[in-house]
Amino acid sequence: MDGIFEKLLNTMIKHNVTLPREFVMIGRGIALIEDTGSKLDPEFNAAEEVQKLSYQIIAQRLNPVNIATGGINYVMEIENLLKDLPDRINSTLNKVEKGEIQMNVNHTGLDSFKNQISVSLILSSLIIGSSLAILADKGPKLFDISAIGFLGFVISVILGLYVVMGILSKD
Repeated sequence: MDGIFEKLLNTMIKHNVTLPREFVMIGRGIALIEDTGSKLDPEFNAAEEVQKLSYQIIAQRLNPVNIATGGINYVMEIENLLKDLPDRINSTLNKVEKGEIQMNVNHTGLDSFKNQISVSLILSSLIIGSSLAILADKGPKLFDISAIGFLGFVISVILGLYVVMGILSKD
């Protein structure tokens, strides 16, 4: 048995194959059984014992009685499900009609989105108001345009940069 594991291990190393942890643990278990068994009984052959147990397990799994029993159990589970299904659907629909069903939604990230929308609305209002102030051509002047309109555009630029930075920082 050692020779088989050694050949298998060398082949796996040669072809860069890694076994799942479960298979490695099975191999270690078989090696331990073989080692302990050979110490207790020098004529013990782990390969033969594993083969016998494997045949028993396969025979048990492929036994028509076991297959039929498993199939019958599966069909009975489906039958029970189908019996209960109309009552469950009816109960759920009654709860919907009575308004007893509640839905909890856990949102994440909507607060910052809400803030960005609010700032964007304020920003658009400032831009429109500043444009109207400049077009009205009334009040104090700065650089030959309305000072109120100019101040509105400066605030709009600052708020616009704030919104853009908020969007870019999320990506």
